Amino acid sequence: ITADQEIICLCESAHLTANVVGGSGNYTSLWTSDPPGFTSTQQNVTVTPDVNTTYFLEVFDGSATFEDQITIQVKPLPEVDLGPDLTICQGETVTLNAGPGFVAYLWNTGATSSTITVGTAGEYSVIVTGQNGCANADDMNLTVNPSPEFDLGDDVQICGNGEATFDAGSGFSSYLWN
Repeated sequence: ITADQEIICLCESAHLTANVVGGSGNYTSLWTSDPPGFTSTQQNVTVTPDVNTTYFLEVFDGSATFEDQITIQVKPLPEVDLGPDLTICQGETVTLNAGPGFVAYLWNTGATSSTITVGTAGEYSVIVTGQNGCANADDMNLTVNPSPEFDLGDDVQICGNGEATFDAGSGFSSYLWN
């Protein structure tokens, strides 16, 4: 048995090829695995294991059975979490942090740092590469709410002990005057 790659990252596949020669030339194949769960009667198979897995092949040519095995090692993906979707107000920014310790970072903005500061609505995603060479991605959506609009009116000049009344309008959740 040969494999196009014997060490893969989680979620990747390996193509296993049974190189059979000799015998009657009329072969039947039976693939099994440890841990159990994979079976096939194809001569060549593609596998996508979640953990290190040994694949066993029995080839029968009508009179004799031949056996071989191969182990595919599975490396874990790095864990990256940008957190939940966020909502900010117009004019604010937020810093998105992919976390420390990765070999490489690639944001959909083109940035290659572990953090980016953003203030524009949209989806932001990052691909990180771990120490073992495997990559993983995460994304989040940023919503930017518009600032409320109000008008206090024209500028007013007051002399002496004069007073002026300003009206910011109604319907706002809070007011803070200077």
